[in-house]
Amino acid sequence: MDAKAKPERQENLRAVLAGSWAVMRTPGILVITSGGIALSAGNTLLGIWGGPYLNDMHGLNETERGGVLIFMAFSGVAGHFLYGQASRVFNTLKYLVLGGAASITMIMGTLALLEAPSLTTVTVLLALLGLVCGFPTVLLAHGRAMVPDHLIGRGLTTVNTGIMIAIAAMQMAVGGLIGRVAVTAAGGASPDGYRVAFGFISVMAVLTFLIYTRVRDCPPRA
Repeated sequence: MDAKAKPERQENLRAVLAGSWAVMRTPGILVITSGGIALSAGNTLLGIWGGPYLNDMHGLNETERGGVLIFMAFSGVAGHFLYGQASRVFNTLKYLVLGGAASITMIMGTLALLEAPSLTTVTVLLALLGLVCGFPTVLLAHGRAMVPDHLIGRGLTTVNTGIMIAIAAMQMAVGGLIGRVAVTAAGGASPDGYRVAFGFISVMAVLTFLIYTRVRDCPPRA
């Protein structure tokens, strides 16, 4: 055994709970998790409702739906990279999230307001949505910067868990709206059902924007 190796740190349950409580009490840490509300737009459309929407509203088969959604997936990958670069160029985390939430508001609001958007318009809007939803790593970086070094693990876990809970709650809410607000005679989702759901996501992205204005920025080059 290496004589210089440090002994593994041992913690009892009380220490674990105390550390988690310290993270929860950190000013702004829970505010950061509100980013998951706006972020849910991308997860909800790409992972759940994008395919049914393209089928119900544009009559696309499985292959055609995949061809549209792959643009959204690729732009999402590009968004992760661009947000990371932007954080260095503009030296901010907070205002990137605010910009992302504002962009999500506009895109989802546009989808809600358009009565019969063309497939080209929908494809472009979904690709843009994937791009602007690429800020989950910015949220984690913001949470990391909020906590002291000895609480990094718990801090990241808290932020990530909060984001996932927000996304899951939004996905259930959107499903409820689409299924109950307006359905067709055959029991499927109607255009109005989708538009109401998209409008709801847009409004909730505004809520994220308003909540996130309360958190302090943590510039990468402090």
